[in-house]
Amino acid sequence: MYNCDWGPGETGINAISAILYKVILSDLGLQILSEIQEECVSTNSESTYYAIQNTIRRYSASEDKRLSGDDVVIPPDQINL
Repeated sequence: MYNCDWGPGETGINAISAILYKVILSDLGLQILSEIQEECVSTNSESTYYAIQNTIRRYSASEDKRLSGDDVVIPPDQINL
């Protein structure tokens, strides 16, 4: 469940829209992961980064199994946000 806890009005809508845009279309997730890797390397905690990376791979493998080829996939340009 998600909580709509951003500022009211157009300013809040613009702020949350910018965040979602960056997450969905600007590879923000990969940028964050890269910064986590840099931080883990600089603090000698590479094992934490590898654990995060392996967990992401497990999530991906679970998703691949769930989308077994017979599922209906909607192209991104067909999604009305």
